[in-house]
Formats: sequence, structure tokens, C-alpha cells
Amino acid sequence: MKNIFYLIQKRLALIFPKRPFRYVGVKFFENGQSFNYELGRKNIIVIGDRNNPKWAHFLCPCGCKNQISLNLMKSYYPRWKLRFNADNTVSVYPSIDNISCGSHFWIKHNEVYWAKYDI
Repeated sequence: MKNIFYLIQKRLALIFPKRPFRYVGVKFFENGQSFNYELGRKNIIVIGDRNNPKWAHFLCPCGCKNQISLNLMKSYYPRWKLRFNADNTVSVYPSIDNISCGSHFWIKHNEVYWAKYDI
């Protein structure tokens, strides 16, 4: 049943493409202190510091308001990599696939690039 729903979502994504989205900035927190206010402002929240990031949190760019949390620590799997760019933006690798809403995208220089599916 989930597979049928997933295929319908992907077909609809071809008809109604996702809108452009850009994260405003990157905010650093030393630990998991309250960062919900900053999340709502289109920020990417990084737990840890620039040299040793541990987690990245942000709201899904599709508008479903789901919080996405990405592990950035090398000792755990799966993990993502965060690249800090010279223009004070970040890029996240590999792509992010939010299974709760069906969004699949990349973040490069704070800009969201939606995955395209050939079904």
C-alpha cells in the first residue's frame, strides 16, 4: 500500500512541480538547546561548531512543516556531509529523501534543488 501511495505522489510531482526554496541562513548551537524559533525562520540549525558539526536540523522545504534531522557525525550511519561555502552558505551531501512527505532534494549554497523522477 505504501508503494502505491509513493508512486502516486511521484506522478503528481511531475504534474505539479515543487516551488523554489532557499534557506535564509545557518545558525550554530553548542547543544540541543531550544532552537525551534530559529527553525521557523527558514534557517539551517547546526548542533556543534563549524569544525565539528554533529547534527543539522531544518524544516522540510516542501511546506509540510516536518523537521528534518541529519546526522553529521562520522561515527554513526547514515550520515551526511555539510560543506561551508565561502559565501556563508552551506551545501549538504548526499541528497535528502524525506519519506514522510515524499520530498527528495539537494541543498547547494542554501538553495534547494528538487530531484526529478522519470516514472
